[in-house]
Amino acid sequence: MSTLDLDQLRSRWSAQGRELDAQLSLDLDAVRRLQSARTRSALGRHRRGLLLQLLMGAAGIGLLALFVLRHGGEWPYLLAALPLLSLLVVHFIVDASQWHVIARIDYSAPVMALREVLDTLLRRRLRLVRGVVYISPLVWWLMVMVIVKGLWNIDLLDWMHPSVLPITALAGVALIAIIELASHAIARRFPGAPALRRFLDDLAGPTFRRASEQVENRLRFEREVSEHGAQRALRSGSQRLGERLEAARAGLQQRVSLGLWLITVPILLSGGFNAAHGGQASALLPGVLLHLCATVWLIAGVLHRVALGRLPSHGGNVQGWSEHLSSVVRARRVLLQVYVIASPLLAVALLQVFGLALAGADLWQSLGLAWWLGLSAVVAIAITLLFLRWRRRREAFASAVVEMLSLATLERSADLAQAAVASGDEASDEVPRTRDAA
Repeated sequence: MSTLDLDQLRSRWSAQGRELDAQLSLDLDAVRRLQSARTRSALGRHRRGLLLQLLMGAAGIGLLALFVLRHGGEWPYLLAALPLLSLLVVHFIVDASQWHVIARIDYSAPVMALREVLDTLLRRRLRLVRGVVYISPLVWWLMVMVIVKGLWNIDLLDWMHPSVLPITALAGVALIAIIELASHAIARRFPGAPALRRFLDDLAGPTFRRASEQVENRLRFEREVSEHGAQRALRSGSQRLGERLEAARAGLQQRVSLGLWLITVPILLSGGFNAAHGGQASALLPGVLLHLCATVWLIAGVLHRVALGRLPSHGGNVQGWSEHLSSVVRARRVLLQVYVIASPLLAVALLQVFGLALAGADLWQSLGLAWWLGLSAVVAIAITLLFLRWRRRREAFASAVVEMLSLATLERSADLAQAAVASGDEASDEVPRTRDAA
């Protein structure tokens, strides 16, 4: 090969390199414009959602104010309505403040500035959510009393036992204390963990979560560009689920939703049972236990559905989505295993509740103290044996029962997460091969 041929070959290589660099620059600009447009769209949806909340809040404040005017002479209902009215006013103020902040966002500012604005909004929203959660056990029955009185002029205090309100409130406060301790432990052990961040975004609401995800996608993309180069960043940003995996995801989401509807039935029934048997410790203790267990089951199912619905969009990250889904599946599997371990106790509680609800038979009084002591010993031994078996075989413990309780969604969700990662890796490998071929 002559010197002239080598010079021509070098010139061709240089020209091809310049063309590829220009194409990469165009691709980067296109992705950035697309991500900026999606961020603006997501924040616009969140702003419209806040506007709808403001309208609903204003309507609620007006209705409660009207209720107070009509029933101002009835002290129990006045005391029940005032905390609800105060809560709605605080909620309205926070929503109005967030709506105003989002309306003034500068979308041309650096993405870190957007992240700081959203973090500020998140902190304010979480303070409100935490306050609502803390007082919800105290205001739940107050809200029911006000609604029933306002719509149908029925006085629940005439037939509801006085013990229902304090016992329900104490049970709710105990549950909140457990959740608070667990959240603090997770925050200390995994500070700044992506899963914790996603959970906090979920608490702030679905529209806020989507807006936060879009900003997080932009940050992730810019980090990929600075750390690994434009080609790697473009390859990571192109990952998404295929048609087959998307169909599996949608089917699993529907199945989890069915489970949520099913578990709502015992929650409502147990709430009615507890209200109808106020003052009976032998009824309220098992009734409240079953109600709390069903509520925690519902919360875990909601988190599972949210994880399945968090579909990685353009510029998203399949790896992060699959990791979050896997962590939710593991947590829900452990929860259902705990229910299996506690099944002897739950079975006794169900027998007591069914006996009272269906036949009016109080098994506690029918069996007597000696029988109950013996039954308690059997239950304690059974729970201990199940716990020890779980300690030895945590992954495989009661796998068939757990799958049945989850409507066969846990294993399929885990398989979907693994398949999504595999498909994302394959899609990533195709880009360099295409570049090489060019």
